[in-house]
Amino acid sequence: NLFGENHSSTATSYNNLASLYENLGDLKKAEEYHLKSMKIRLNLFGENHSSTATSYNNLALLYENLGDLKKAEEYYLKSMKIRLSLFGENHSDTASSYNNLGSLYVDLGDLKKAEEYYLKSMKIRLWLFGENHSDTASSYNSLGSLYNNLGDLKKAEEYYLKSMNIWVSLFGEN
Repeated sequence: NLFGENHSSTATSYNNLASLYENLGDLKKAEEYHLKSMKIRLNLFGENHSSTATSYNNLALLYENLGDLKKAEEYYLKSMKIRLSLFGENHSDTASSYNNLGSLYVDLGDLKKAEEYYLKSMKIRLWLFGENHSDTASSYNSLGSLYNNLGDLKKAEEYYLKSMNIWVSLFGEN
């Protein structure tokens, strides 16, 4: 009532509803609201805006959960392109985009491409946060899982141990 259909707060409300429906397991309803949010953000901000990148990323996550991996890839790549354009290579949002693409390529069975993106994400996170950060630990864990799937158990162990040691140092044994 206050702002109308074409306002950033309306887009945020649609995005929040989409997240709620995802949590409730109603992925079709979540898609409807994510698309509404994205449409408003595109209309207000255009293609090259961080809010648009967020909408694309949220849609990609949804499509990945729905099993539509090609559509997920399309939106992850759009989000990454915007984030690279806006923030450059050494930004946490860019690292998240790389990590999300890595996970998607694992799902698609392209483990070499997954490795490429996981390594990019890890490099950025190390540069931004250092060795003793939960995001760095997550990158190490993703690489450990990837190398485990590739059968490189020595590398998998190396990254799993790095990840575990960071998490233990940050959060303790329990």
